[in-house]
Amino acid sequence: MNDLIPSIAQNKTKKTLAEQRLDLQFKLQVNRRLLIDKFSDEQINDHFPRSAVMRLLTQKTTLHMLKKLAFTAVGIKTITSVKYGFSIWKFIRNRVQQNKQSQSQPDLLKR
Repeated sequence: MNDLIPSIAQNKTKKTLAEQRLDLQFKLQVNRRLLIDKFSDEQINDHFPRSAVMRLLTQKTTLHMLKKLAFTAVGIKTITSVKYGFSIWKFIRNRVQQNKQSQSQPDLLKR
């Protein structure tokens, strides 16, 4: 990181704590600007993800892929739930038909 920031003429006199703090703040701001220019395509109010994982997750293509994956998962769950619902409906319909047949069979035996 030292090679990124041009060295400022160093005074041989000892700096006060406030001056050291200001120098450090300046160096950090310069480094942040350099990182923004280096890693991000768009700067939005000087906010950017600091970690590589967050940069990956906030890219438009990654967000698009995650949305598609989520919608696919929801679609699969919907299909399976509809399939199970259809199976339950068929089971209930078969039971009702069996009950009707069992109720109608004693009538046939009486005749």
